[in-house]
Amino acid sequence: MHVAGRNWQAGVTMVELLVSLVLVGLITLVVLALYTASAGSYRTIDSNQQLQDNARFIFEVLSQAVRQAGLQDGAQYAAFSGASTPVLPPASDTSVFGTQPPLFGYNNGKVLSTGNVDDYGANDAAGAINFSDVFGVRYFGSSRLDGHPLDPGTADGSVIDCRGVPVRYPESEADIGLSIFQVALRASDREPELMCINRARAQAWNIVSGVESFQAMYAVDTTAGEDTTPTRWLNGKQVGDSSLWRSVRMIRIGMILRGPVGSAERQAPVLYPFGEAFSQISGSASAEQGMSFVPPNDRRLRRAFTFDLAIRNPLD
Repeated sequence: MHVAGRNWQAGVTMVELLVSLVLVGLITLVVLALYTASAGSYRTIDSNQQLQDNARFIFEVLSQAVRQAGLQDGAQYAAFSGASTPVLPPASDTSVFGTQPPLFGYNNGKVLSTGNVDDYGANDAAGAINFSDVFGVRYFGSSRLDGHPLDPGTADGSVIDCRGVPVRYPESEADIGLSIFQVALRASDREPELMCINRARAQAWNIVSGVESFQAMYAVDTTAGEDTTPTRWLNGKQVGDSSLWRSVRMIRIGMILRGPVGSAERQAPVLYPFGEAFSQISGSASAEQGMSFVPPNDRRLRRAFTFDLAIRNPLD
């Protein structure tokens, strides 16, 4: 007689089931931790690249502005001297720029009223964003020489201001090109931005967002008549108080740029726009506000950038 075999099904005990669940949970936690770490690293790397790109763009904009400081064009004046519209003649010095020098700045300052043509409403008083500075240049523009008749009122595009607007050859001092840089807060979300104000002075225009601190120091030749080698680093107020703007030979720019929230896993305790060593050297006003920056704990990636810009055109 045939006896059918029994179909046995082996199960698991409660202990085995719990052990399996614990192992699956641990593996899931490890995978999530690796994903979170890699995502955080990606955000940091991406933000770091963005900060470098922003700093490089600011360097290009400021380099162009400093190259234009004090620019005069004798060839343009010679071409337009016979035009029906009088133009501003160049000079062997910068007296043609009037009372405001072709290079100027304000320490821990901000532009209060863009309609003020004398000092552009800026001051050296407290109240700037993170003790940031104001920096500006003035320069002659360039007009088209192919008109019939010649018309100095049309810019040829070879000289532009900080907004990228072409600047024409000046007919009077009021037409001299102007680019002013300062840090201000964006009205919509209070994000600090490096702003540009041009000759129109209708409003400030954004250059780069996330600029928390913008500092400027000036290498000044204080030994007039000996040579043109700079001898001291001074801030904007010190240069202005000593009437030494026409003796500036180089500008050192220091900035603190920040990324979005969550772009850094750790926050640096203190940052130095010019570097820690420069903030402590003799003659650099080590007690100067703005030489160091203590960031808030908001998980934003921050980096300090420093670069030097040499003056190309004579300022004296």
